Amino acid sequence: MTLYRTTFELSGSYLPTQDLTRSDGRDLGDLRVWAGRLGACQALLVRPELGPCFFVEYARFTGRGNNLDPTLDVDGGLWSLLLAARLAVPFGLFAYLLELGIDLPVTVAEFTVQENQLIHETGTVVGRLRTGFELRF
Repeated sequence: MTLYRTTFELSGSYLPTQDLTRSDGRDLGDLRVWAGRLGACQALLVRPELGPCFFVEYARFTGRGNNLDPTLDVDGGLWSLLLAARLAVPFGLFAYLLELGIDLPVTVAEFTVQENQLIHETGTVVGRLRTGFELRF
């Protein structure tokens, strides 16, 4: 939705199950992610649209380790703030997007699928590059 060159966005993503393996090929488990974001962008230039964006994001990570120990399962959420510059080239009901941003996690999440073995830890600042097509209405 656009109001006075301000675009409001609500979006979601699902990253299907990814198998986690060690460098020697041994299975560690699996991980999947659900994510959503809410925010706004202000177009300082009209065609192409260029301007700053601000989003609040939530990601839910779930997964299972390679054995039946429930303490190794992953189930956690991560809140973050995203500041970005967006270039959008509209055509009809669509727009091509290029977004460059800085993600600032409000919480830090750690994921393990084996005892005492850290698989992933979110950073305190994360660079983002996003591109794609958007349906506008």
